Amino acid sequence: MIKLAREKRETTITFLDCDNFADVYSCVPRHLKKLQELAKKYPNDVKLVEQDNFGETYRLPEKWVINFKKPVNTWDSLTDEQKEKRKAIAKENLKRS
Repeated sequence: MIKLAREKRETTITFLDCDNFADVYSCVPRHLKKLQELAKKYPNDVKLVEQDNFGETYRLPEKWVINFKKPVNTWDSLTDEQKEKRKAIAKENLKRS
């Protein structure tokens, strides 16, 4: 495979509405490594479907790829009471160190 400059590397995920699979094309080394490991560990679920000079395309169950959920326990999602409690714990931890 030809190595691309960092700003030219991409990972593209395509969801087809007609099935429950996603096609993931990547030329990002760390993403390729994860996809290759998944294909090795789960050969019935993750398949290499295409390879070009820059990257590879894998087909895998769409639920393995991404979920569109709001992050849990971000500062903005906490109540004022929870924020105050966390601030107090942080202050206590700073006193100990």
